[in-house]
Amino acid sequence: MFKSVTTALLLVFAWLQSSAQTSAPTIASPQVLLWNDIDKTIYAGQDQKTYFIDFENISVVLSSIMVKDVLGGIVLREDVSKLPVDAIFELNMDKLAGGTYDIELHSYTGVIRKTISLP
Repeated sequence: MFKSVTTALLLVFAWLQSSAQTSAPTIASPQVLLWNDIDKTIYAGQDQKTYFIDFENISVVLSSIMVKDVLGGIVLREDVSKLPVDAIFELNMDKLAGGTYDIELHSYTGVIRKTISLP
């Protein structure tokens, strides 16, 4: 009797484990998009503190623009989902300290990233 109860409990436990593994949600991270013309799409102004983003050179629809520091913290975020696809967006970073930053262009399918250095 004890052996059959133990076997039944082991079967129930194994079934619960397999159910938990198959029903757990998976979170997909955004795909990093490779962009050949990144220097034509994201470029610095004369002051090196203003960057311009030419939406017309991008073949995906952007939802937001983020600037991240070297630790990955978001220091600037702009919602651009309502801007026209042929816009040139001006990203003013004169309030940021000099250093290395990532400009991330977020679309609904991935991220285009460029690393920059501010004086």
